[in-house]
Amino acid sequence: AASKLTSFEDGLERENYLRAVSARFDIPEEGLKKLVAGIGRTGAAAREDTLSRRAEARENARRRQADSGLKRSQRILLSWLAEEPALYGKIRGLITVSDFTEDIYAETAKILFGQLEQGRADPAAVMDHFAEDSESVRAVAEIFQTGSAEELAGSEATETEPGGKAAAQARSKAFTDIVKMIRRHTLDESAKNASPEEYARILKQKKELEKLVIDLT
Repeated sequence: AASKLTSFEDGLERENYLRAVSARFDIPEEGLKKLVAGIGRTGAAAREDTLSRRAEARENARRRQADSGLKRSQRILLSWLAEEPALYGKIRGLITVSDFTEDIYAETAKILFGQLEQGRADPAAVMDHFAEDSESVRAVAEIFQTGSAEELAGSEATETEPGGKAAAQARSKAFTDIVKMIRRHTLDESAKNASPEEYARILKQKKELEKLVIDLT
């Protein structure tokens, strides 16, 4: 009966029911009111805890999805640069080794960028660097097999007008979006512990980043 009393939203209805229960079971009204209030607080706390857990679960799911998208973007960029070394000039100075969040990605980027500085890309040589660690070799091989430039740009554009304007625009947008995602994450992480002056500088960089357009035509 006490639990049922907590389900009444209307105060007058709850009060009338409380009096009826008190009279029927010969329970002092004040004692019953305290019991109902205690149950109500417990129920509210339980509901708040449930809502908090659900919100935390949603946030964790969002972070996992964002993290997965970020890692994929990093793999895509490395794979694309290995396929088309000339594109390195488009990101040189904008994307650095420090923008890669996973150790294996950062190490791969360090070696690959060193090659690209010399005007070449040799994925086999990158994998040879990890020859003593079979797990790392497999991870690097997966990076370089992430996908071709045509797949990343979108099959629809390349199928309808292969090598044409639509395909070039799709490639440019895909490449730009990947670079933006990677760089944006670095700036967001830097902003978390930044001083007011540093934060202002980061905000400026983020605004400039949103205007970025990398033309691959």
